Parts: sequence; structure tokens; C-alpha cells
Amino acid sequence: MSILDEVPNYEGFFSVDEINDIIRKLGENKDVEIFDVGKSEKGVEILGLKIGSGKRNGVLYGFPHPNEPVGSLTCLFWAEYLANNKYYKEGWSWYIIPCIDPDGAFLNQGWFKGKLTLEKYCRNFYRQPAQEMIDWNFPVNYEGQRWTPKRKETAALTGLLERLRPDFVYPLHNSGFGGAYFFISKPLNFSHVNEIIELAKNLGLPLHLGAPEEDFLKEFVKPIYGTFGYADYADHYKKQGINFSEILNHGDSGMKFAESLGAFTIVTEIPYFFDKRIVNMNLSNRTKRECMVESINRSEESYEFIKKMFFLVKDSLDNSSPFYEVLKRYIDVTPGRLKVRSEVVKNEKYDSNASIAEEYDEWLSSHFSKGLMLGQFLRIAPKTICPILEKELADTFQTVKTSFETIPIQKLVQLQIGVMLITINYLKTL
Repeated sequence: MSILDEVPNYEGFFSVDEINDIIRKLGENKDVEIFDVGKSEKGVEILGLKIGSGKRNGVLYGFPHPNEPVGSLTCLFWAEYLANNKYYKEGWSWYIIPCIDPDGAFLNQGWFKGKLTLEKYCRNFYRQPAQEMIDWNFPVNYEGQRWTPKRKETAALTGLLERLRPDFVYPLHNSGFGGAYFFISKPLNFSHVNEIIELAKNLGLPLHLGAPEEDFLKEFVKPIYGTFGYADYADHYKKQGINFSEILNHGDSGMKFAESLGAFTIVTEIPYFFDKRIVNMNLSNRTKRECMVESINRSEESYEFIKKMFFLVKDSLDNSSPFYEVLKRYIDVTPGRLKVRSEVVKNEKYDSNASIAEEYDEWLSSHFSKGLMLGQFLRIAPKTICPILEKELADTFQTVKTSFETIPIQKLVQLQIGVMLITINYLKTL
């Protein structure tokens, strides 16, 4: 039996309390040491597991964003496997943090159990604005712009990484819809990227063949891209003639910070929802520019609606709520981000026809983002505007009503584990 065959058939995700209970249970094993990572902004303890005593240090952390629980299962599975098997402990010390963001995870727990649907996800979704995201809060010193971690969670993780100077760091992200895609420090060789792609195919998982997450990403082999961080965004904005310091109000990414310490990093982005159009590489009858412009226009319409509703009830909203900050930041930064996209789309590379996957990706992403923002608005909105928001959300669901499939959680964990095993096997040769 291979390691991947041992991954359980999960029916949902663990709550923060359940995760900590499992950590404490694993800590009863004589080969496992529980360590305190630190505390969250709200004072919740963040626990980690240390397994092995080798010279090479590997770090995994789950919940790099609060709506991304897959990595917590990957962490717990890997910790249990290491506790009971010797092979991957040899030469390695593993530091495993199943939940780096307990405060944010609490606000997503409404969709963790039972059958996952798009509506359930949107109505119980939470994600901080960029300046509060734990995995985008790492130190920056770039062209006069400085950033020190504003979050206790990131400060604790920064200290751990600086102390360990790890060889391998794996922030366990996942996406909402589409197919699997990846970020890596660099391909260790041609076989490395091919094995990752073949693993996804062998697991029956779709690859994300639509537009990349950002226009400036370096593509090795679709959908495997180079890692990116603050400097990459800044350089991209400068090329569009935009003052990046007015838009980039956040720190560096976890993957780029880890690389600055000498670590090899990899990210495996895996979705909850899938539609077969995301893997259709046949050409549509529309250009990439037409698809992007339509997406930008939809995003502008969504922005104007949400802004109007926000200012209509702003004085009656609880400004201490995390959802208030989400809405306020969305209203502040969205115009600048849409301006960047409007400049980018002028590039001649968007003259060519879009694939069906790219056309669908641009269409769905703007609707999907609107649904997530409306869901968060409803969690703080006064009753006076709830019927208006509910209708807008219902219309959004009706628009994207499609042949969505929900991908089994087991396969998502298997891919994250498998990509890690492929990568550390290649790292052995360096």
C-alpha cells in the first residue's frame, strides 16, 4: 500500500477545537513533540508538532488563508504517518502547524461539515483583506517600502522560520473552483514538473487550464508557475505606470519570505468545485481581451452595487466586526486593482482567441467573487437591506448555475501529500 492509499475518505473538515484535540492525541506518541507556535490575535493557542531529528528542516502549515482548511487535514495526516513510520523521518526534522489562523478558521466553520455546496460556501465564507492575511504579512523592504508583520500569527511564524532556516517550506493553500495549479521556487528538473502533472491526472484531478492567478506569473509548464510576492506585484504595477505604494498595503508572501531564508517552497492550489469547461483547451470565438474586458465590466458593476449598499447603511454597521473591515477594504482598493487590469488588457498578447477554459474562467471568477463578497456582507448587514442583498445573491447563484462537481476531499489531500513526496525526493539529490 502506498502512502496515498492510506489517506482517509474525509466527509468534512475539522473545527479548530477538533484539530487541537487531534494534535494533543498525536503528542502522546513518544516520537512526537508538541510545541507552542504562539497565540492568535484573539489569544487562541496555535499548536505545532515536531517529528524527527534530522539535519534538514521541513515546515508545513495549514490555513494560510482562513477559508483553506484542506491543508490542516494534510498536516494531520502527514504527522500521523511520520509518527508511525521511519522512512521520511530519516535526515529530516518536521515542523507541522495544522492551523496557523484559528481566528479566521472559526469564521468559516459554518461550511466545514456536511455536503458542500456553492451557496453554503458563500454564506459562511470569511477571508481577511490583504493587509491582515497571515500568509501575506511577512517582512518587506523594497524601494523605500517597509512592512513588519502586523499579525501575531505571522510574527510567530516569521520567528520560527528565521530560527530554523528550513530547507523546505510548504504553505498549504487551496482554491475555490477550477482545477489544480502549482507554484514552485524552480523546477528541480524536467521530470519534477512532469511527475506533478501526472500525479494529478492519475488521481483523476483536473488541471487549471484557464487564466493564471496573476497576469505576470512566470509559467514553467501550464499550470505550474514560479512563486511570487510583494516585489512581483510592485514591478507589475510600475510597468502599468501605477504607483504601487498606493495599492500594495500588505507584506510579502510566505513562499517568498521562506525563499529569502534559503528554503525551497512549493504551493499546491486545489479547488473544492470543478466544471469540465476549465480543462477545455478548444478555442472559443472570442479574444482573450474581450473575455477580460467583460469580466472587468462585471466586477465594476458588482463594486458599484456593493459600495452603494455599504454607504447606505455604513453608520449602522458594527465597525469592530471583521466583516466591516473586509467591506471597507474592498471599497478602498478595488478601483485601483480594476485600473491595473484595464491597463494590462491592452497588451497585444490578449489579441489571440481565448480557449474555452480561459473564457469560462474569466466569466465565472467575476461572478464567484461577487457571491463571496455578498455572503460576507449578509453576515453584518442590517435587516433593512438584507432582502436586496439576498435577491442579488440569488441572482448570482442562478447565473452561475452550472454542472459544478464537488471534488472529494481525500483526493485533495492525496495531491498535496503526493506533490510534497515528489519534491522532497528530488531535494535529496541536491
